[in-house]
Amino acid sequence: MDTMHNKRKGAEGEQAAVDYLVGIGYRIIGRNLQLGRDEIDILAKFRSTLIFVEVKTRATNTYSVPEDFITPQKEACMLRAADRYIQDHDWNGDTRFDLVAVYYAGPKPQVIHIQDAFYPRA
Repeated sequence: MDTMHNKRKGAEGEQAAVDYLVGIGYRIIGRNLQLGRDEIDILAKFRSTLIFVEVKTRATNTYSVPEDFITPQKEACMLRAADRYIQDHDWNGDTRFDLVAVYYAGPKPQVIHIQDAFYPRA
């Protein structure tokens, strides 16, 4: 698959994730937020919780499970970005890290949402 195709599918997957999250009552605060050298795919709020969302788009769900999509390196990047956002915006409320996996195995995307995909380590 070429890079343009991957970028287009990634953007479509992100939009599917946004549509899903909005559909279950989340308020989208931002997309593709660049925080230093790190990025948050989607920043959302649900009730009083600020949620940092990683989106992974795949053509099939045959070879992996969504939980394997967030590597320790990706966790570290998300934690750095979240820490920066929290400091820059003086956020003192609850936070959470979610994963939204989007699969394009059929005509419509399949969305899997994993709340609390990981927890910051002390």
